[in-house]
Amino acid sequence: MIAELVTWLTTRCAPPARQLGYLYEAIAMRERVKRCEVSWRSHLTQSRQFAGACMEQQAAGGIALVLGSGLGLDIPQQALLEHFDEVWLVDMVHLRSTRKSWQGSPKVKFIEADVTEVLASVTRGELDRAQPKRWLDNPDIRFVLSANILGQLPVQPLAWLAKHYPYKDEANLDQWSQQLLQAHLDYLRAFADKGAKVCLIADLEWHYAESNQVREVVDAWRGLEQPLPDARWEWRIAPRGEMGLNRTQTNWVGGWCW
Repeated sequence: MIAELVTWLTTRCAPPARQLGYLYEAIAMRERVKRCEVSWRSHLTQSRQFAGACMEQQAAGGIALVLGSGLGLDIPQQALLEHFDEVWLVDMVHLRSTRKSWQGSPKVKFIEADVTEVLASVTRGELDRAQPKRWLDNPDIRFVLSANILGQLPVQPLAWLAKHYPYKDEANLDQWSQQLLQAHLDYLRAFADKGAKVCLIADLEWHYAESNQVREVVDAWRGLEQPLPDARWEWRIAPRGEMGLNRTQTNWVGGWCW
């Protein structure tokens, strides 16, 4: 607990990252990785391998843009550094441990930004429907990786809205959440249309089980049509003991290379 508190107090980030819980979640994720290292190992390895294989289909040089760079564990760090002139890492928060993992490479640029471009309005209780456009006009971006964030895009905003604006209409929130996911997919396709190679790694379904029996399956795409993935694998995100004695969560993950 002391280490987490020190990280909370000393991490520099934009006010919305603290306000909306992104800093808290980044710290919690770091600790969760330590507890679940064995069960997460396969997912992290397959994410890196899939992204690396997609990256190899693009000519070397230029900029690699990573959306949802997080802790960096699901990203083929060395391969990106060797293949591209610059690697731009985009997330709401970059912990000191994450920055350190990139070993101070001059090729790396840490960018703390909202990939949805709507969070400023969320803090005002508004459900804006923005279409991200940042960096689309940069012809040097040759590779774009969306790293395990698609299904998570509405999670923190919805939690914050539920706490501060509990009267919001559930149907409107569902529609807005779906729109966030669609906007991100459209954003990625816009990069592909401009000649960048795009890699999407995203949850397909969340399976919740009790006593080894699946009790609930949640569509991580919130009703949007899921194109057939180029690869599919299992992520044992919450093994026994993480959510309770008999409750577990397994995510099915897909990878697409456009």
